[in-house]
Amino acid sequence: MTIPTPSQTIGPFFHFGLEWMGEAGTQLAKRQHSITIYGKIFDGTDQPIPDALVEMIHHSIEGVQFGRAICDPTGKYCFNTAPPAQDDGAVIQLRIFARGLLQPLVTRLYLSDTMDEVLESVDPNRRGTLVATPTASGFCFDIYLQGPKETVFFAW
Repeated sequence: MTIPTPSQTIGPFFHFGLEWMGEAGTQLAKRQHSITIYGKIFDGTDQPIPDALVEMIHHSIEGVQFGRAICDPTGKYCFNTAPPAQDDGAVIQLRIFARGLLQPLVTRLYLSDTMDEVLESVDPNRRGTLVATPTASGFCFDIYLQGPKETVFFAW
């Protein structure tokens, strides 16, 4: 008898546990003073991951903001949230759950390239993987799990 590998025990069943969240997942309702964070999650071969889950948490003037979004079939996720508090440095914490990961990946999303001690500690050639791109629709933040464009992830 063969023994399952770790990837067999986690994927391809990861998405089935998310069905209770519905098509769009759960996220904070759009408010008068809200921002939209969106992007796609890619694997090491630049292929979108259609069933990942992204959680975000940050402090705003309205208090702690938490949201959860399921990636759609194209790997896209989206949040509407209150902007981070200025004393927080416009930083949003993200956790990524996906098939094949035994533990979530943790990263930070910066709305600007304003330095803090964490961003300053990252290799200058990789800092851009943590900074969202402002667009007419909000802030775009693509996440690459591996490969030459790999997003910086942090131990937790």
